[in-house]
Amino acid sequence: MSRTFADAKVHTPANLEEALDFLANHANEGWKPLAGGTDALVPIYRDGAEPTTPWLNLQKLRPELRFVRRTSNGFEIGALATISDLMANRDLCETYPIVRQCCQHFASPAIRHRATVAGNLANASPASDIAPVLLALEAEIESANHAGRRFVTLDAFWTGYKATVLAPDELIVSVRIPHRDLAANASMFRKVAPRASNSIALLNCAAIGTRDSAGTWTNVRIALGCMGPVPMRARKVESAVEDHRFDDTCREEAKALLQSTLRPITDYRATAEYRMLAATNLVSAFLDRTAGNWHS
Repeated sequence: MSRTFADAKVHTPANLEEALDFLANHANEGWKPLAGGTDALVPIYRDGAEPTTPWLNLQKLRPELRFVRRTSNGFEIGALATISDLMANRDLCETYPIVRQCCQHFASPAIRHRATVAGNLANASPASDIAPVLLALEAEIESANHAGRRFVTLDAFWTGYKATVLAPDELIVSVRIPHRDLAANASMFRKVAPRASNSIALLNCAAIGTRDSAGTWTNVRIALGCMGPVPMRARKVESAVEDHRFDDTCREEAKALLQSTLRPITDYRATAEYRMLAATNLVSAFLDRTAGNWHS
């Protein structure tokens, strides 16, 4: 017999305070927050797996945690904001065109309407599409428990494959993008997959930076997915191209640095060699572009 969500053990708090109180009192019982459920419920509905995880259903927290807004420090994205919410926010997408670039290739419209930003980050998949974009934008996580709130930079949030720093009694409440990227005149998101959207990435690349009329790069940030157990910043490459033109010498240095720091695997979707070659080509494609304002 097919399993459904109704077969699982579920608790639905009425608001954030009640949710945090519940987790504080049941921290050792394995309760897992559930938002859009676009990944978490797949084993139940597709594979007929028996539900073994008790779910903390967050649907009633939407009035508190579903928002996208500009602040004095940048942008704040509520934990229950969906991918469609990001696409619909003109201010965010005009400020950071890379966000729209990514969201347009994120699954299907139906999934975009349900998948939440925080759920994608907490899922800690190296194949997440939105994770490299937020990583390149140097976003940080705001989490909360019964005792208070804390902020964690996104590159410190993931501790390994499908693992994060979140304690059993913590929930993500928002994701914050700082305003220091506003001067960037170049950005790129590329997803390598069997289909342009509605397909899991073989790898993806998000990059942002500023290039002057002489071709010199500053404030470069490059993030890659599927090139290790977690989405990764190419920090050594960023440092190598800072205040430099991307000439042949810089190209070879960047290639060597990528090969020494990235850790792609071979699986049923792609080989490690293919992923490395594609990642190197994508990074070069970004840094090779002619001077001036461009987003793709």
